[in-house]
Amino acid sequence: MPVTVTTFTWPNVQDALYDAVAAALPTCKVVWAYAASPASMPAKPFAMLNVTTREIEPGQPGRDEVQLTSDAAGVVKHAFHRRHTVSVNVYSNSTAGDTHAAALLANLTRELQTDSRRTALKAAGCKAWQNGGINDLTAMLDTRGESRAQCDLTVATLYGTTETTGWIETASTSGIKVDGVPV
Repeated sequence: MPVTVTTFTWPNVQDALYDAVAAALPTCKVVWAYAASPASMPAKPFAMLNVTTREIEPGQPGRDEVQLTSDAAGVVKHAFHRRHTVSVNVYSNSTAGDTHAAALLANLTRELQTDSRRTALKAAGCKAWQNGGINDLTAMLDTRGESRAQCDLTVATLYGTTETTGWIETASTSGIKVDGVPV
């Protein structure tokens, strides 16, 4: 059975992740860390996304897990499985209850497990799941508590390329004898 190779693009993956977080946290404004400056931070509650590592294969930083397939002689399809880490931080003014940052962030785990979200992420060329638990980073800020929670998502992508190698995959023989028997 031929392998279908999906080529991802970062804008598609980022849009799909943004949509997942926005759906899970409807009361929060969602921003990408590199797109926000301290002067333009949104009012709380908000969620901030940041790609912290790119192209990490489990246990082997900087290496690709490669699958080779071929549909025709001399044509090889390479499928590079890559894993990335996206940090999600949620900020809230509430230090307890359903509007606490950790409670809001717990909704993201459920959202990533829904069939519709998995389908949307797959269409963007990725798969995402929570890696580890939710870190409650609530602390005093000036004279009041700031509710903050953080979790990491593992985002798996598949990058494909096709190469014409010129390899000979099959050959026919005639007139060759092995131990006196024609092959």
